[in-house]
Amino acid sequence: MNISLSQNISEKIYLALLNIIGVALIYLTPTLSHLFAFPVYYFEPMRIMVFIGLIYLNKRSVYLLAATLPLFSYFVSAHPEFLKSTLIMFELFINAWLFYFLFERNGNKFMSAIFSLAISKLFYYSLKYILIFATLIEGKLVVTPIYIQIILVFALGIFVAVIKKPNSN
Repeated sequence: MNISLSQNISEKIYLALLNIIGVALIYLTPTLSHLFAFPVYYFEPMRIMVFIGLIYLNKRSVYLLAATLPLFSYFVSAHPEFLKSTLIMFELFINAWLFYFLFERNGNKFMSAIFSLAISKLFYYSLKYILIFATLIEGKLVVTPIYIQIILVFALGIFVAVIKKPNSN
């Protein structure tokens, strides 16, 4: 076997391992965050993973990630409860869809991120209010302090605007 072919195979194995580790981290980070005494969920690890996906993955993969992260977390850790996991799934999916929709129209990643986050959060809290009012879920309407949510919205907006996809100019 010549050196070039061997190097090419090694690179492909390396990239495959990186992809496997990356996917494992993406799915396990939100799930493992429930194991800590500190409420890591305040930092919305599922949303962070979806936003990382917005940079590094194609549209279909981001939608798949948004749809499966909450369900994976539920099936692995039984948290959050199923109905709330479904609500989070819809919120993340709407967030991703709105980001792409807005970005295709205005070309501004920061503004697309800010508005998609704000609108998806309005959707989430409106639907959560209805579910609480209908006694389908229990708990407070707002668990994560608003100031943390505002900081996260702007941090993710800046993150998406500043970080460039590899191999892009």
